[in-house]
Amino acid sequence: MAVIGETIRNAIDRINRDLETLIELRGYYQDALTLDPKFIALCKQRIGQGHQKSTKLLDWRRPMKKLSWKPQRRGNTYCSPACGAGCSRERHQKMAQLGNEMRQSMREPGQWRAIVAENMHWYVFLEHIPTKGLLTVWPDCGRYHAMLSLNMPHVGDMEWTDSHKDFATPQKAVDYTLARVRRVMAAKNAVMDKLPK
Repeated sequence: MAVIGETIRNAIDRINRDLETLIELRGYYQDALTLDPKFIALCKQRIGQGHQKSTKLLDWRRPMKKLSWKPQRRGNTYCSPACGAGCSRERHQKMAQLGNEMRQSMREPGQWRAIVAENMHWYVFLEHIPTKGLLTVWPDCGRYHAMLSLNMPHVGDMEWTDSHKDFATPQKAVDYTLARVRRVMAAKNAVMDKLPK
């Protein structure tokens, strides 16, 4: 029992030391881009103290490159360096196909554009071209939900969506969201009409 307690205490101490190192290194992160000598000295010092894990990926021999969001293909991996999650080409193709199927299922397919995007994995959504993407449709586990977002100056961001309600088709999700927006706007207009001018 004492051995287990000692092992746990040692693990906690190691985690705390590594956490302190990471916090300290975070302050020097910007300097790493310019190869600041203080940063290099700190890294060398930490490595000398046995903190290889927290500084292992830092390479002070060459400057960091600006990370690109342009995907690169390596075998079955199709991922942007800025993402770094190892996204697959197969998933990208599936999302592109799903986006095309979603677009074709809309009442006016020419009014919609499928966007395949990347953030730790490939995903897809439709954006309404005439509204410049303020109206979007998203797949979620074989179902769909839509969102209308109005960015108005001096008012803030007004969104209409119902993430708890999903629909069998993208068009039904859009129809529901637009009907909901119309109900909300009608209620607001009714109140506005009663206010003094």
